[in-house]
Parts: sequence; C-alpha cells; structure tokens
Amino acid sequence: MQEEFKEMRTEKISSKEANIKLPWVHTAIGNAKKVLQGIYHHVRPEYLQNYLDEFCYKLNRTYFGNKIFDRLLVACTLT
Repeated sequence: MQEEFKEMRTEKISSKEANIKLPWVHTAIGNAKKVLQGIYHHVRPEYLQNYLDEFCYKLNRTYFGNKIFDRLLVACTLT
C-alpha cells in the first residue's frame, strides 16, 4: 500500500451535510446515471464495471483543457 493511504480517516456525515461537504459526489453520480441511461440503454451486469471505468476516465480528464495533448504524449512515451 502506498504511504499516502496508510492513515485514512473516515467521517460519517448526515444527509443534510452531504450536499455541503460533498457536492461533486452527487454531481458525478447523477452524471454517471444519465450516461448509463442515455447511451447504454441495456447495461449488462458483467460490463457495468467497464462502463463505470470509462466514465471515470472521461471525468478525470474533463479539466485538462489545453494540456490534454501533452498528457497523451507523455502516456504514449511511458508505455
């Protein structure tokens, strides 16, 4: 396990506080639901993880903007 994750703290919050402390979690879940309902009408359980992986990949690269091509070049050269 990586050193950054050796000491992980959890915190239980009420549903009233969830929108304040975790606004992007609700947005991401809502977007994932829309993608699965809109594009993949009949999601098979055995492929669900692949669809969610694709969604996470796209979500994580949303804010790269002008650096996306540079990141692609780095990824290509490191593999």
